[in-house]
Amino acid sequence: REELGQENLAMEPLAGLAEVIRRTAGAQQAMAQIDRVLAHLEANGSLAGIDQPFRVYSICAKILEETGHPETGEFIQNAYDTLQKQAANIKDPKWRDSFLNNVACHREMIELYQRHFLKSQ
Repeated sequence: REELGQENLAMEPLAGLAEVIRRTAGAQQAMAQIDRVLAHLEANGSLAGIDQPFRVYSICAKILEETGHPETGEFIQNAYDTLQKQAANIKDPKWRDSFLNNVACHREMIELYQRHFLKSQ
């Protein structure tokens, strides 16, 4: 994807690679991949156009949290806010609830947010 100039589309497999590294070698070793995702987000502002942006966000958040990265809270807050903005565009309450609770990576992002901010209080 990167060689084709599709930087945004490269973020999903990059996060997947980070998750594999996290599970096999630990979160600290996965940070090299996450740093690339974070640099992309800083430069581009979003993950628009990829299939599962909240999968990427949740993988990044878990790794940031596990390594004690100082920007963990801000990252989780921004990802959660992005999820809630998308949910707010769904007018039907049943569909909105399904979007938030029946999509695994969405539910995981909510759980990460709750765990991080409830733990901080």
